[in-house]
Amino acid sequence: MANPKSSLPSLLRSFPSLQQQKSAKRRAPRQARLGCTIIAKNYLPAARTLIRSIARSDPGLRWVVLVIEPLDGYIDPEKQPFEILQLSDLRIPDIHALCMRYTLTELATAVKPRLLKILFDRTGCDSLLYLDPDILVLNSLEPVYARLASSSILLTPHITRPVVDGATPSELTHLRCGLYNLGFLGVANTEAARSMLDWWENHLFESCYFRPQQGVFVDQKWMDLVPLLFPSVDIVSDPGWNVAFWNLQERHIEVSPQLSANSKPLRFFHFSGYDARQPDEISKYQDRFEMRKIGAAARLFSLYHALLLEEGRDLPVVRDQRVDPLLEDRVGGLELLSGLGEVCIASV
Repeated sequence: MANPKSSLPSLLRSFPSLQQQKSAKRRAPRQARLGCTIIAKNYLPAARTLIRSIARSDPGLRWVVLVIEPLDGYIDPEKQPFEILQLSDLRIPDIHALCMRYTLTELATAVKPRLLKILFDRTGCDSLLYLDPDILVLNSLEPVYARLASSSILLTPHITRPVVDGATPSELTHLRCGLYNLGFLGVANTEAARSMLDWWENHLFESCYFRPQQGVFVDQKWMDLVPLLFPSVDIVSDPGWNVAFWNLQERHIEVSPQLSANSKPLRFFHFSGYDARQPDEISKYQDRFEMRKIGAAARLFSLYHALLLEEGRDLPVVRDQRVDPLLEDRVGGLELLSGLGEVCIASV
């Protein structure tokens, strides 16, 4: 891995294609297209990093961030490079019961379809993307939105080739935790997509638990059924979409002269499970790769590490919360996997 103490300007200069996008002529906001993500307060540096990467790749694209905790002075909406919504904006009839039922991670995923529906209703946009906050956009999202002109729902599978090396995540991991990674979702404002969101929301408000041993893995496992139940679903296998530790074994990364995966433009990289406090570890959810053995992809981790530090340096310290502090006395807390023998993939 490159020296994590390298200056951010020098790191950015080492990615010519990012520099080219940063200097591109700004376009007017495209209200027909919208994007969103969901965070707890401790993910604010990641959200800022995501949105600034989008500002480089797609200037003028409107992005909304749902913060599922009280802002409490930690987040000043006027100083963020994005619009902020809070749980109260989602108009969920019994939000207190939902908060009492779920951990913070479960809650963040349970409200995802409601957020998408609210944004369709409020803005009338034609197409909408959800990206997890721990994603870095590296090339224009234009082809992603363009695909929603002919499809209602876009999904990216975790893997597209057999996994036979015995490492984690394995094929069994994906069977337990979901075939598609819900760190990315694209939806068009169509009857098919809205029907899917209604169906998905009904399930998540009742069963969005972290219980893969019971066949439920937050919002992600339910999506296995979507291609069977709804029309106009596009399962996207483009190697440049949603690159992450679960598919690095099948995607060759290059950073020069252009950022690419298997010679296709690298659109966005998902740093799921990455901890800036342990910059040489790829993800806490895998044991397949070592940073020193992933080639050019290690430079992306160096860049991401520097960007996170830059976006977080002026923020007060917030502990890495797993349960809403108001609900810490709730019986149960975060359930841990037991008896699975593997770590499952987090969708947030």
